[in-house]
Amino acid sequence: TDTLAQCDDARQVGTISTRPAAAGVDPVRVPAATAQVAPREAVRAMGIPARARDARREDCEQLARRIAWIDDALRQPHDASTGDRLNAERRELLARQFSGRC
Repeated sequence: TDTLAQCDDARQVGTISTRPAAAGVDPVRVPAATAQVAPREAVRAMGIPARARDARREDCEQLARRIAWIDDALRQPHDASTGDRLNAERRELLARQFSGRC
């Protein structure tokens, strides 16, 4: 069955069809912002060469592994200066992870 997405503000609701009109199915109503995001994301994903996507994914995985290692190290006994250094490195890695859209 088809679903109808409800939105508090009627101005933000647009109509898109998930199936061809020839199928005789009523179009599904979704928030207009949602309808606009999907095509942009698809275009953005198509514009990135596969090699660049793989490199970015590898960088993101490496950042995640390093952050996990630091988290494990911070759970172990250590002196204050080591904890400060690890926390600073973790903050830097998290910032890189965020800026790289990981």
